[in-house]
Amino acid sequence: MKKLVLLVVCCMCVLLLMAQQSDRKGKTTNNPIPPMAEQQLDFTSEKKAPEYNGGKQAMFKFIHQNMKYPADAKEKGIQGDVLLKFTVGMDGAISNVEVVKSLYPSLDAEAIRVVKKMPNWIPGKYGNQPASMKSSLIIGFHLSE
Repeated sequence: MKKLVLLVVCCMCVLLLMAQQSDRKGKTTNNPIPPMAEQQLDFTSEKKAPEYNGGKQAMFKFIHQNMKYPADAKEKGIQGDVLLKFTVGMDGAISNVEVVKSLYPSLDAEAIRVVKKMPNWIPGKYGNQPASMKSSLIIGFHLSE
């Protein structure tokens, strides 16, 4: 069981890093900043992505402790990854959670439930100003052998 958990965590780390790299290569978010804050930000400053408070290990621990494998998917032996996108607000609150890559309805719903349950993140920044930004996360569902 420990090997399975370790494997799931490692897979999620790699997939999360890959998703973040692809986001940085060419995607821009659609106006991630509310209109009033837009006037105060220096867009020539460095952009810093939002992050889970406590880092990736703490995030994976939270996911592992709160995720419940849906019985219907377990009975059918369905395994794989659900890719989600969501907004991390200027206050770190998560909103607008959406499935980008679906796996199975009950697994998609469970991934959304867990992400919505997360505590506030450390918000992204433009320069020194907090900003609302899009983020993505891969939630892996894998049965033990």
